[in-house]
Amino acid sequence: MADKYLRIDPSGEISWVEIDRVPYSWCDAEGMDLQQIYKHIGCSCMEQVRTVLPGIVLLVDESGRIKDPPQRHNEIASRLYYGWLIGKDDIVGPALVCSLRPTEPYGELDLFPLDHVELAKLSLCLGVALPEI
Repeated sequence: MADKYLRIDPSGEISWVEIDRVPYSWCDAEGMDLQQIYKHIGCSCMEQVRTVLPGIVLLVDESGRIKDPPQRHNEIASRLYYGWLIGKDDIVGPALVCSLRPTEPYGELDLFPLDHVELAKLSLCLGVALPEI
């Protein structure tokens, strides 16, 4: 089963991408396919970054700044990042936007697509209209 996630490119383009949910090897739960995440953000090592919106995180290239050439500054994704707002750091390269919620029945936090309320909050925070699903 594939879920749809928002991808924010450094060019400013916001689009929907599909990522399959796959079974974890250690339990009967499912999670996002790591290889597909890597493909969509162009990396082999990702970082999960908190945003100014509770429960919403970004998945970004952990080594995007030190690549040769470095990944480009992502203005739109950086608007969500507290480090950017206080002048410390920014987001570089593509970013996937995810919701961080407890899983059933385990209660551990996992990544999911944004629901309609989170999409509305995201649109207001960014000041842009999001593409239709």
